[in-house]
Amino acid sequence: MHTSIMGRTFDPLALLRPADRLRLLNTDDTHLLGLVLVMNRSPRYRNRLDAVGLVAAILHQRRTADPAHQHGH
Repeated sequence: MHTSIMGRTFDPLALLRPADRLRLLNTDDTHLLGLVLVMNRSPRYRNRLDAVGLVAAILHQRRTADPAHQHGH
């Protein structure tokens, strides 16, 4: 899922280090937003992450890849 900002397409996952991306992709849905908020406050990201867009992109990716995941299973 990409976010369109002023006609430009932006992938919120693109700002993440590969290790952080993998960690988020492996985090349970119920803890995902909290982990994104913690990462966003870290010196590495300094509140530059779009927390809502990032969580939405990860959830969309999960549901697209695994139809059984559509209901939070």
